[in-house]
Amino acid sequence: MPTINPLTLPELLRRIANHLKQAEIVPCLLVCKIWYETLLPVIWRDVESIGVEMKHFSRGPSPENLQRHCDLVHTLSILDSQPGRYAVTYPNLQALTLASRVLGMDDITPEGNPTHMIELNPSLNSLDLRRLNGYLLADFWRAVSGLQDLKSLHVRDAIMHDMTDLDEFWNSCLNLECLRFTRTWTARIHGALDTLALPTFPRLRTLELDRVNRVDNEQQLELIRRSPQLEELVWRIMPKGIILDLFADDITQGLWPKLERLSLGYNNPDAESSRVIDGVRCLTKLDMSGTGFGSLCFQALRRHFDTLTELYIRECSSATSDMLREILCSCPHLEDFQAGVIIAKDVIEDRPWVCLSLKSLEVCFSVDKQEQDLQVKIFERLSKLYQLERLSVGGYASWRDKNVALDLRLGKGLGLLGNLREMRRVNVQYTTQLLDENDLRWMIANWKNLEEIRGSLNQGSGIYYKLMKILRQHGIQTDESRQFQFQNTPFQDLT
Repeated sequence: MPTINPLTLPELLRRIANHLKQAEIVPCLLVCKIWYETLLPVIWRDVESIGVEMKHFSRGPSPENLQRHCDLVHTLSILDSQPGRYAVTYPNLQALTLASRVLGMDDITPEGNPTHMIELNPSLNSLDLRRLNGYLLADFWRAVSGLQDLKSLHVRDAIMHDMTDLDEFWNSCLNLECLRFTRTWTARIHGALDTLALPTFPRLRTLELDRVNRVDNEQQLELIRRSPQLEELVWRIMPKGIILDLFADDITQGLWPKLERLSLGYNNPDAESSRVIDGVRCLTKLDMSGTGFGSLCFQALRRHFDTLTELYIRECSSATSDMLREILCSCPHLEDFQAGVIIAKDVIEDRPWVCLSLKSLEVCFSVDKQEQDLQVKIFERLSKLYQLERLSVGGYASWRDKNVALDLRLGKGLGLLGNLREMRRVNVQYTTQLLDENDLRWMIANWKNLEEIRGSLNQGSGIYYKLMKILRQHGIQTDESRQFQFQNTPFQDLT
């Protein structure tokens, strides 16, 4: 019976490719015919095209190459008006991002018209529009309305003052499951909503309203009320008057029975916000970063401890160290937790942490300079978080804290984290770290999946450059490399 080489199995090759970067896959195309035929679709599945000539930034594939491989493209991001890329039909395109670096572009040509591109690609189910002022006219939204499979729409940094344009926009949203509307300026919503044929958005599951300018809070609440099937709501406003009380009344009355993921801001008071939290039947996600989250919100949150998987309470001055400790000791299903400062003494109290499913943890461990022996106790707690992928011990909270942050050196207890095999990202921004080469090489040797370290590992000029060199050699991203994040994938060589 002939032996099958597993590395010639397309199914296995595709699984391996999912763990490689595009630049690592490209040389594999030259190995043999079956590798080429299997991996070429992986290369072209997600394409990012940048039209501005900038050093360190890739322009992406040429229009000719895109045309040749258009049937392989499933996700496409186009930054800046690029006529050759707009005038192409992508038969299998599912997700499209269109963005412009220039506000208020007026010179729309037929080949560079986003409306034409929407009409050419009816298979879209996700559309992300950024800074496309001058393009978002009634004709464009009528084209979007014709996308029968469109489920998700994100509009950001847009200006739509004309009521006709806005009416067509709302008509294009009627069958969406996800609508995100951020940093926008529009005409008043009320009149536009009244012209709709349907009184509600019956399929909407996710709604984000973040800094929607010139639309008052009451009108935004009316839009939320017209989405009774919501499962996730992101609503960021500057609360005025009784708007949060009205919202809490609606929640208590069961207007959104499926709502379980909630994000509120900005500066929402503790008392009113607590009524909202208490009114939700079952919370799995709560984001109240930058709000007045305090004792009343925390008391209301206790009822949801058994169901919470995501909790974000960064920049909440009334969220105390005792609260953070209780959360770590009481939320067994928590996977992502972002908060402020937790005092080292509170970390090591007798109750064990039960949040053993944590994948991302962002807190500032505050250690008194006279109690540095507590550092190892913190590492002992962290060592039980076997699924942890992201650890942040820095951020603005640590910058303001007068005590010492967690010290990521072997001599302080770092070696206890050798069993955190899933670690991918570490953040030490705004902390003082004194790592040497041995500390960093230990991280790289034990955290095989490490992709990024943010913040300085050592401010000393001599050791700093040595550490940066090691990070570059191992392909680990840093603050310096993040600003040049667009990879220069040699699409031009893929014929």
